[in-house]
Order: sequence, then C-alpha cells, then structure tokens
Amino acid sequence: MYELRSHICDRGIQADITSIEMWEGQNRLENLVQLIETGDDTASWNGAYALSRLAAKVDRERLQADIERVLNVARSSTGFRKVCAASALGKLYQSADSSKKEEILDTLLLSVRDPDEDTRRASIFALEDCISDGTKDKILKCFEDLLKNEKKAAKYGALEALTEVLPYRISDKSFDRILGFLKADDPGIRWRVALALNKAYPKLDTKQKEKAVSVLKNLVKDEDIFVKVRAYEAFLNIKDLEKRKIPEVDESLKEESDFVKGWVLYTS
Repeated sequence: MYELRSHICDRGIQADITSIEMWEGQNRLENLVQLIETGDDTASWNGAYALSRLAAKVDRERLQADIERVLNVARSSTGFRKVCAASALGKLYQSADSSKKEEILDTLLLSVRDPDEDTRRASIFALEDCISDGTKDKILKCFEDLLKNEKKAAKYGALEALTEVLPYRISDKSFDRILGFLKADDPGIRWRVALALNKAYPKLDTKQKEKAVSVLKNLVKDEDIFVKVRAYEAFLNIKDLEKRKIPEVDESLKEESDFVKGWVLYTS
C-alpha cells in the first residue's frame, strides 16, 4: 500500500533500511533534515523515511526544531521534496508537541488541495496518522469533501483513506459520493467501493444499508473477479453481523467457479 503509497514505487525509489541504524548510531538528525531540504528525489525520500523511523527514539524536545524545518519544506518547497516532507509530517505527528501538532495538521489540511497531484495524495495519507479523538471530525470532513474533488488523484486518495478509517457514521451525501465511484472504468476503484461498503456497513443507517445491499448484489456480477470476490466477502460479513439470509447471493455463489468460491471462503 502506501508509505507514500503508489507514487514512490512508480519512481522506483527504495529507502535503504540499513541506513536507519547508521543514522541512529551517529545521531545525525541534522543530516537527515538536510537531505529532506536539499537532496535529490532519492536522498530526500531516504531522509524522510529515516527521520520518521527514528522520531520515537530521540529526545522529544530536541526533535521539535527538526519538525519545524520539515514543516518549512512542506510549506515552501515544490515537487517531490514537498511530497517527502508531507509524508514525513504524518509520521512525526505523534512525536510533536501540542503546538507543532496543530501546525502539522493545518499544513497537511492545506496541502491536500495543492496543485501537485503527488503532494495532494501524500498529504491525504499523512493525515491518516494524525487522526485522534480531537482531530477525527476535522480530518474525516476533509476526506469527505475531497470525494467531490475534480482531480481524480485527490478523490481516489480520499476514498482510499476513508476506507482505511471506517467504520464511522457517514453522511448521506458522502455515502452517495462513494457509490458514484462505481461509474469508474478502473476495477480497482470498484474494488475499493466494495471494501468501503463492507467496512462502513455496521455504522450505516437502515436506508443506507438497504442501498448497500442492492449495490453489492450488482457487484457480485462484476466482470472483474476481484471486485466480485470483495462483494461476496461483504455479504458474508453482513450475514454474520445481522444473522440475515440473502438466498439469491448464496445461490449466485454456488454458480461461481471453484476459484471464486475458494477465494471467498479462504479470505472470509
């Protein structure tokens, strides 16, 4: 998935995990921050990755100045360096003091509307790491608002992020926006909708539940095998949750290939 999820892999950048121990041993946080500030794509990402991993192991008070410098990169830089800074801020959030946490949250909430696609996407997933009882409503509202964004990367990223934090009570408008993704040609998006309905189901109201069941009945007929499997998995969970029988779905599953039946039973 995303540790800066797909676009890091697309660029072929791999963090050197052995460098974590090297940086820790030399206690050179300064160098890591400099990599984020001035390094090329690979160096900047390695700096962000190592700093995020080391944050919980170093003096919290000393770390605040480093967090401030990463914040400055996220606010003022452009391109992949800004992406790396945004991703690092999500991981640094738990190590930040209260004032820095507020700054991180405000910066990321602004960055999710950045013109750059990678920055928006990285910021969306960084916000996942900032969710707490005090920030949950603000962040989830941001995700729900992004579902109607015209930029595909933003709204698809918001759908993915929302799926990760479900279940919670979804508004009717946001629920309908999630269903609107079923129009996408990409089966991966339809797969994500099926997963979202599965995870959201316990918190849906009666009307939403009935609509979810209706949608899932269509998704078990999807031409993509993985969308189909995810929809069947949702029905198995619904049956367990509500002790509810859905005979037509049971009959439909019996008619599926051995591969589909085996996959559904294995993963459920």
